[in-house]
Amino acid sequence: MTPALPTDEFRAASPTMTKWRLKSPTTAQGSDQLFKVELALARLENGDYGYCVLCDEEIGIVDLEADPSTVVCSTCRT
Repeated sequence: MTPALPTDEFRAASPTMTKWRLKSPTTAQGSDQLFKVELALARLENGDYGYCVLCDEEIGIVDLEADPSTVVCSTCRT
């Protein structure tokens, strides 16, 4: 006989699952974040990473350190 899987009540009561739920992004946020990371990796492979998509100027290192997935420089962002 196969053991029963934990119920939703059990999962909800589990401190580990509660912590995980609090720390994990929502599905929409996770998808958006994953898209940004994939875009940054593609730009890195193409040699476009670190350059503004609007003016082609370099994006400042401070901006890239704050958000490595940024695609617009501080001048164009304002």
